Amino acid sequence: MGLTFSFQFYDLPLQHPFQISRYTVTVQKTAIVCISDGIHFGYGEATVNPYYHSTQERLKESFIKIQALVEAASGLHPEELWKNIEPILKNDYFALCAFDIAYWDFYARKNNKPLRSYWSDEEAITPLTSYTIGIDSIEKMQQKILEKPWPIYKIKLELLMILK
Repeated sequence: MGLTFSFQFYDLPLQHPFQISRYTVTVQKTAIVCISDGIHFGYGEATVNPYYHSTQERLKESFIKIQALVEAASGLHPEELWKNIEPILKNDYFALCAFDIAYWDFYARKNNKPLRSYWSDEEAITPLTSYTIGIDSIEKMQQKILEKPWPIYKIKLELLMILK
């Protein structure tokens, strides 16, 4: 059975406006990519980001460019498929990342293995991820931290010094 490659766009409302020095986002436009053989499904995502020129139109164009290659790739190892897709999407890393995540997810599920098993030992201690706090008043940033307890926060260093 061949593969299908599909994508859909969603407008995801944020709980709080996310502000950085360049812009503020209240709704995150996001593309969800799905690669499937009808039994196994793999998912990836890409967001719209004005600073990096990632738009819905650009993502759609990029996904359409690779659709036939991905759908013909049944059984191909993700690293091999990457070699075919990267030259086509080398100017759109948001789309490339969404495809790559979806295909690795599909490949792992099809082979009934945890995704992380391809890169590390099951017992390996993996790095912690960070939770980004956008620029806001000190009070609102403190409130956001209290709402979402997390081991690592990403905020501007100057703000971190004020929060201590």
